[in-house]
Amino acid sequence: MGDIFSNYDILGAFWVTIQLSVLSAIGSLLLGTFLAVLRVSPVRVLRLIGTSYVNVIRNTPLTLLMVASVLGLSFILGVPLSAA
Repeated sequence: MGDIFSNYDILGAFWVTIQLSVLSAIGSLLLGTFLAVLRVSPVRVLRLIGTSYVNVIRNTPLTLLMVASVLGLSFILGVPLSAA
């Protein structure tokens, strides 16, 4: 068990996980609030934009969103998907 802690920075990885969780919570709160404002807006175009975004994201399977994210980020960052 001590060998794992000497070879890998487990506590550092745990701290990064906590940071990512907090940043994700803040980002989703901001995005959700913005979309809620769009959906209840008195301006028809803004309501349409908010409703369209919510319907597209809610009706897209999570697996498809994950694949699109991984492929998109690997293309943008230039990171190869295979180790070879």
